[in-house]
Amino acid sequence: MPLERGQFECRDAQLFEKATGRRIFIRGVNVPAKLPPFRHGLSDEDLERLQSFGFTAVRLIVVWEALEPRENEYDHEYMQTIRYTVRQCAKYGISVIIDPHQDSWSRWTGGDGAPRWTLERLGFKLDNLEACCAAINDFKDASHPLLWSTNYHLFAAATMFTLFFGSERFAPTVRMDCLRTKATMSVQQWLQSHFIDAYGALAKVLKDEKNVIGFGTINEPSLGWIGLRDLRQNSSPFRFGYGLSPLQCIQLAHGQSLWGIVFYGYPFIPTGIRTLNAERKKALEIDIWSENICSDHFALKSEEDPEALFLHPFWNAFSQRIRQCGGDGLYIFTEPLPMENLHYSQKKQTRPPHEIRSPRYYDFLTVGLQRFWTWMSIDFSTGWPSFGSDRSRRNTIAMLHATAITEVGMCWLGDAKETDAALDATLSAIEHNLTPAVFLWCYVPNHNGKNDGWHRENFSIYSDYQLRMPSAVRPYALRVAGRPIRMGIDEDKGGWRLEFEDDGGQEIATNETLIYMPYTRSTPTITLSDGRCEFDSMFIMHYFHTYTIGNAVHEVRIWV
Repeated sequence: MPLERGQFECRDAQLFEKATGRRIFIRGVNVPAKLPPFRHGLSDEDLERLQSFGFTAVRLIVVWEALEPRENEYDHEYMQTIRYTVRQCAKYGISVIIDPHQDSWSRWTGGDGAPRWTLERLGFKLDNLEACCAAINDFKDASHPLLWSTNYHLFAAATMFTLFFGSERFAPTVRMDCLRTKATMSVQQWLQSHFIDAYGALAKVLKDEKNVIGFGTINEPSLGWIGLRDLRQNSSPFRFGYGLSPLQCIQLAHGQSLWGIVFYGYPFIPTGIRTLNAERKKALEIDIWSENICSDHFALKSEEDPEALFLHPFWNAFSQRIRQCGGDGLYIFTEPLPMENLHYSQKKQTRPPHEIRSPRYYDFLTVGLQRFWTWMSIDFSTGWPSFGSDRSRRNTIAMLHATAITEVGMCWLGDAKETDAALDATLSAIEHNLTPAVFLWCYVPNHNGKNDGWHRENFSIYSDYQLRMPSAVRPYALRVAGRPIRMGIDEDKGGWRLEFEDDGGQEIATNETLIYMPYTRSTPTITLSDGRCEFDSMFIMHYFHTYTIGNAVHEVRIWV
């Protein structure tokens, strides 16, 4: 049976089984559907495969465009296909999280997510966005698959996110006529209400599907230009496509022509100087941001926390609607700002118990440079490259304060061993931190070995009818009858190890610990500190430890 809503609770960033008190670990995978016709394509064969890989949950990518393709018109047929997929997952013991996904706002701003009408109603001239450098939609000149990420820092996506989270503060005079209520409101209220209502409608459709354990808030949220102290400075830590400051983006969107350095060949390496917006086209029919905007227009006071000011009110409104429509038992997987803003996550915030903090983690050095160095990584606790990459990955993941990491993965690096080693290093760092829930990016049915069907990304763990990243399938504990101390590959002695205390101060109603064991042709060697074990037909090892007085440590070791 899949893990169902109401069967578990989140306390102190850990997941607990209500019936027994055991700690829960979830190993899941993302299933994308970013582009039309927005079908996930999961067959019974796919779900049986995911079950055999030890995945107990999937994060279904559902974009706003698919739910509300036209303003105030929902695609109810599409919602029924989501419900069908959810029910198929339940047949194979797989839980589901619905992910309101977006990348760089929408397909028309170089990503995916929001419908076209969100831009058109604000007066964007979509045919001009490429010409005036407001978005990169044509990737034929790009040799790097992450060029799309530059769109977060260009005019179109940055403007939409700034309005979505903060128009009431930074563009209070821009108002929208709501076609549904006939009322005039802020852009922020207009956009957020449509977004929340669309996913609320889906929550109603899925209300009786018990294996739907939660909804995400919004994938990879961006605050646009909110918080920037100086619009004259380049806000992006990366250099793909254009190296433009926000002020230059505004000038280009208003029809100016500028000289600019382009970075199309390889990250951070200039490929030339071009005349940008040579035809002097405009991105908008109205001027949301004045050409003479103050350089500190979007700045915040030193004591202001952007997450608390702009994300928390949205989370509250989204959570209230989803739980009202889909049931109180749903968890809300809140995604904070990206890792480059990790310093904000250090501020302790008291949030409702039904919220699960769910950041993502990628080894940006490896993904960005398309090469894996075992001895070097980026330590986001300092923001600098770190020698001794295991330590830096562990430090960064510890800083996330994550109950769930909803995206973690590795792009195909061209070499199978190098790619798998890179993924293994990342997953080992996560296991070192005993993160309760982890969702790999991604599983693409019928993957062709070249890309995931979206902007040349190539992260799928399964391709051409084979598991091409073996490290994605590894032992882990599903339920632990005690307080976990250590879980993962034993770097000193090899093999896999689980250590836990008898009860860790908690009342646990069973001595049974469940461990997923991948299928192998060779018989594994298993050593136990005490007790006994047995196996079932679903690759699950049942370990029954010996009851003791006090907090004795129990250990399971597995060698294949």
